[in-house]
Amino acid sequence: MSIKITQELLEQYHLGLCSAAEKAAVEDWLGTASIHTDFPEDTDLQLMEDQEWDSLSHRLNLTKKPRLVIFKPWMRIVAAACFAVIIGTGALLYALRDSGQGIDQRQAALTFLEVKTGKGEKLRHILPDGTVVQLNAQSSLKYPEHFSDSSRVLDFSGEGFFIVAKDANRPFLIHTARTSTRVLGTSFNLKAYPEDKATEIVVTEGKVSFSDQAGKQSVLVNPDQRGIYIPGEPLLSSNVYAAKYAAWKEGKLVFDNEKLSAVALKMERWFNVKVIIERAGLKEDRFSGKFDQPTVSGVMHSLSVAIQFKYKTERNRIIIY
Repeated sequence: MSIKITQELLEQYHLGLCSAAEKAAVEDWLGTASIHTDFPEDTDLQLMEDQEWDSLSHRLNLTKKPRLVIFKPWMRIVAAACFAVIIGTGALLYALRDSGQGIDQRQAALTFLEVKTGKGEKLRHILPDGTVVQLNAQSSLKYPEHFSDSSRVLDFSGEGFFIVAKDANRPFLIHTARTSTRVLGTSFNLKAYPEDKATEIVVTEGKVSFSDQAGKQSVLVNPDQRGIYIPGEPLLSSNVYAAKYAAWKEGKLVFDNEKLSAVALKMERWFNVKVIIERAGLKEDRFSGKFDQPTVSGVMHSLSVAIQFKYKTERNRIIIY
C-alpha cells in the first residue's frame, strides 16, 4: 500500500514520530525535490532556516521547530540539507492546502498529548483509536490527539499493558528509547524503563514485530512468548507464561529469581520509597516471590528472612545492611 504524503505525516516526520515505512516515503519524496542548496560561504543558513520555518509555521499553524545550532564549517552541509527539507516540506504543504488534500486549517497543527504516572501510581488510559493502555508506575505515553490515516504512532517509556484496537489499515507502532513494536491488533506487556538494561515485550494475544530502533534486528513474538533486547546483544525470543508478566495489573508484585538490586528498583517504583543497599555483596543475591496487594513491611520481612540481612526505615528510605 502506497503511503500518501499529507500535512500531518510531514509534521510527524519533523517530530520523529513516523514509522520506518512513513519515514522512507517522506525521505523519498524529499529526495526527488529539485531544491537549491549551493549557498555562498557567508550565507547565514541558520537565519534562513529559521525564517523559512517561522513563515510556514505562522501561515499553516505548525508546531515550532527545534533550533539547529551550527558550530563548525563542515556542518554547513547538514544545515543546507535541513533547510532544503524545510523548503520542500513547505512547498508540499502549500500544494496540499491549495488542492484540498490537507487537513482543515483549524486542525492543521498536530496536538500531542502526554500521560504520565509517578512512583507508586498506576493508570488506565484509552487512546483515540480505542486502544486501552494500563500504565505501571513511573511510565509515560506521548501520542497525537488524532492518529493519521496510515498509522498509529506513539512514544513510550516505563511499563504498560496494551490492548490494541484492531485496524488492518493502520499499523500500531510504539517507539521506546531502544526498540520499536509494530502490531495490528493484539495485547501485550511492554517494559522499557530507561534505567533498565533490557527492553522486553511479552505477548498475551495475537503477535507483534519487535525490533531495535535501527531496524537491524527483528523477531516475531507470539502469544506466551517474550522478546528481549539488550543493546549490543542479539534480539531474542523465548517461551514464557505471559500472565505472570502482567500480574502487576491485578495488584500482584512478582519477583522471578531477580537480583536484590533489581528487587530494590522495582520496590522503589511500586511503593515510592528509596531503597539503599549498604552491603555491596547483597546486590547480587537473588530472590523469587509473589505478593498479592503487598505492603512495604510485608515484602521487606520476606526479603530479610530469605536473603538474611537486616534493615531499618528512616522516613521514606529503607536501608539494607
